[in-house]
This record gives sequence, structure tokens and C-alpha cells, in this order.
Amino acid sequence: MNERKLFWTLTVLSLASAVLLGFFFLSGFLSGGERLDAEMKAYFGESTEFAKDEEDKYIYCAYSLREEPEAVWFQVDKKSPLENNFIEQMMKRDALTFWRTKKREVYFVNRNKEVYTLEEAQTYRLEEPVYLSLSCSSWEDLSACADEMKEWAEYVRKEPRYFWNYHQADVTTSFRDVFSQFEVRIKGKAFWVDFSGAWILNTTSGLKEELMDLMETEFDKLFPDEPKPEKPKEEPVAEYEIRKRALEEEEARQEALTEEEAWQEAMEKWIQTYDGEFEPEASAEFVLEDGNACYRLINTDYVMGDCFYVLIKSTDGKKTWELVNADPFDGSMYGAAEITFQDENHGTIAGIYTDHSSNQYRKKIYVTEDGGKTFVESKRPQPR
Repeated sequence: MNERKLFWTLTVLSLASAVLLGFFFLSGFLSGGERLDAEMKAYFGESTEFAKDEEDKYIYCAYSLREEPEAVWFQVDKKSPLENNFIEQMMKRDALTFWRTKKREVYFVNRNKEVYTLEEAQTYRLEEPVYLSLSCSSWEDLSACADEMKEWAEYVRKEPRYFWNYHQADVTTSFRDVFSQFEVRIKGKAFWVDFSGAWILNTTSGLKEELMDLMETEFDKLFPDEPKPEKPKEEPVAEYEIRKRALEEEEARQEALTEEEAWQEAMEKWIQTYDGEFEPEASAEFVLEDGNACYRLINTDYVMGDCFYVLIKSTDGKKTWELVNADPFDGSMYGAAEITFQDENHGTIAGIYTDHSSNQYRKKIYVTEDGGKTFVESKRPQPR
């Protein structure tokens, strides 16, 4: 009797173990992988969900960040999460949302020149990249067409995930192809308008004028004898003179800057595009005990193995950053740096260099009492 009871006990335990092992196996290999899921959420938002496991790729679903979130399905290469078609898929979804409200024929065109309606593009997997094709009625309609293209540029600019890794070559190419090229069709003839993607990333204030110049040039090539409306001669000249004078004033201002002022201005522009990436090598970071205030010494330039540094700060858990000091070491360069802060006002930075007389590493220590806006070199002697 005891042997029979023991037999059934062992059998139940074996079955339970098999079920648990199967559960862990499935959860580990069929859910897209925890590491990849975390990266997708970091790239495209916490609402990103794993959907399907295919032979060489995963299918994920993210949601737009607009007032009425919509699902966006995209594929990710299993070997490299950076290899994905998220930008193109979101562009198709956004184009459907935006252009359906315009009383204009708008299509998608793939690289094989195959044409799809906006609705069809949501059904078929088009070969990427895909472009937008707009139909204009006449020369006079070009201005309204340019207005809508500018409005589209401003619309996509509100979706921050389009620019999640703008500086990567492959993503920059997708960004340029998807958002900076339009096929414009007039009287059955098509021409391409290709404007700089930097307009969308930085500003769209002068985009209408740039688009009109490009479209008029291409229109003249296709329809050289097409009659065009008379344009006032004074207005373009006045606009040209204003633009020319503004450029001359900016050049004069730049030439008048001292080297220190030019560096400060360059670093202020740099911090506006800083995406929070942190390379520990040759840079340094210190987080205060509250967990929110974080200081970083970021190397911005290399010369013969030594670095220039800037001091930046975040007070919202590394979500946004501000420039504190564009040259904390007062023009000096070091091979490495260290940073420590006792509170948001008092801190210490150190530059590490090689003392060639003794062939040993030495430090120069600088202290601040105003949160890093100014530093004074510590005169405390260094050990030898």
C-alpha cells in the first residue's frame, strides 16, 4: 500500500514539474523575449505590446501619443531591435488620420511606383520606404498644396517617437524618405518635391516658401509654356532684401563673438538636441540621494586623446537636461573626469591627466558653491 501511494505521489510531482517547465519555456521563448520587450517599451512607450512571433522577426503593437490613440503594428528583426519598420508604419497610420480630412486625392506610392489608397496601405504590407502622392489641379493650386504639405510636416512633428534615434544613419534615411519627399501630380504628370528633413525636426516656419520654390522649379520643367499668374515685382524683391540683410547681420554677429562666446552658443544649441544618451567612457555622472537631481560631465570633443567637457543637469529623473556650464575646467583638457556633489549647490569635479615628469596620473580638483555655474581650482596639494 505504501509503495502504491509513493508511486502516485511521484507521478503527480513529475506531471506538475513538467507543467511548470513548459510554462517557463513558453513564457521565455514565445513572448518576444523579456530583453526585447523592455527595449521596445523604452523606444516606443510603455504601452507597446508583443503580438506575434514569426520566423525571423517579432510583431509588436504600439499606440500613437495623440489625443485619440490608434494602434500601430510593426515588425522588429530578432537579431537587432533597431532594424524595424516602426517609422513607416506609424507614418501610414498618421497619413490616414491627417489626409482623410483634406479634399484632395492622396495616395501612397512604393519604390516600384505601385499606387495604393490610404485605406489600402493599412491592409497591404507595402515595400518600404513609401511616399505620399498628392494631386494638384493647376499652377494656382500649388500654393494650397504647399500649405497642406507644411501642415503635414507640423502634424508629424508632434509625435516624438519619429525622432527617437534621429542621428542613426538608417533611421535618418527612413525619416528623410518618408517625411521629406512628395510626389505631386498635375494633369497626369508627376514630379518629386524633396525638401530637407531638418526642417521638420527643427522648425517649419519658412517651409511654405521653400516648398513653393521647389514646386515652381519642377513645374516649369514639366510645363514650360503654362501661363502663370502675374506676381508683384516689389514683394519678392523686398522679401529677398529682408532675407539677405538678416543673413548679413547674423554673419556679422557670429564674427563678433569671442571664442568663449561662440563655444557657449554652440553648447546651448547642442543641449537643445541632447537626447539623454550617456557614454560612461571619458564622461562622468553623479546622482544626489533624492534620485532626481543628476549631474553629468559630458565630453564634447577629443584632441590627441584629451577631452573638452560640459556640465549638464537634470532635475526630473533624467528626462530633460539643462546646460549648467559650457566650460567647467576653464579651457583645460583632461583624459578623464570625475564628479561629486554634496547637494545642488556644493560639488567637486576633477580632471585626470598624466604627469610626464613622473609618468603618473594626477588630478586637478575644482570646487563650486553655486551649483556648477562657476568653479575654482582647489589649492590642496595632491599626493605624489
